[in-house]
Amino acid sequence: MRERWHPILFAVYPVLFLYAHNSANLPVEILGRPLLASLIVGLLALVLAQMVVKDLLRGALFATAMVLFWGTYGHFLAVLPENGLLGKIVRHHRVLLPMGMVLLGGLAFALRRGHPNDQWTRYLTLAAKG
Repeated sequence: MRERWHPILFAVYPVLFLYAHNSANLPVEILGRPLLASLIVGLLALVLAQMVVKDLLRGALFATAMVLFWGTYGHFLAVLPENGLLGKIVRHHRVLLPMGMVLLGGLAFALRRGHPNDQWTRYLTLAAKG
């Protein structure tokens, strides 16, 4: 059961990472709200993914994908080129967000039909623990 908590670990990691690099300038009390919000997002993703995929192991894999999409969307949008055809087409939320949703939907479909892969779960758990 402990290997299914990697979505929550991936959700709280950015908050803890930012605090670790700014701990000299910030009091520990400032950590409460963002950590709680990230924890709630991770738990909601885990519950929603398990409802969609109908399996604990595959639901955790899908929840991790949702959390990573949530956490990296803005960064991915920022690194896209502003010039050129790719930048003009994909750099807008009306294109990039549906593309991400289609990818997540395809992953959900594949996980719902496929078999749980313990190797991916072990890898994601190790990556989340750092």
